[in-house]
Amino acid sequence: MKASSLTLGKVSHFLGFGFFTTLRNLFTGNLEKEDLKKFLRKVIVPLASIFLFILIWHIGAKTLFSIEAEFKIEKALEDQGKVAADALTACIASVNLVANPIHYHLLHRFGNLFNLC
Repeated sequence: MKASSLTLGKVSHFLGFGFFTTLRNLFTGNLEKEDLKKFLRKVIVPLASIFLFILIWHIGAKTLFSIEAEFKIEKALEDQGKVAADALTACIASVNLVANPIHYHLLHRFGNLFNLC
């Protein structure tokens, strides 16, 4: 029975780092057309899809926040009047909530504790 050797190449392929071999071939000039296609399919496409997901998530979160903020301002205008709506608008602008929706949710949950708005 022949014992198979455990090499760095086998370990890296097993762990999912086989694209490093392609990078090495790219920089040494040994990269063939089929290897380039494989590299694009295994590295660039997944990275691009992750970036696209994060971009769509960010756009959706900002849009949802804007809708919620506008609703709260309109509700304050109807229930409490223009002064309360202006105060809420100023509060939202001062905390820069549109740029970071996480602050909005923290403010919404813990605003009464810290008297932020």
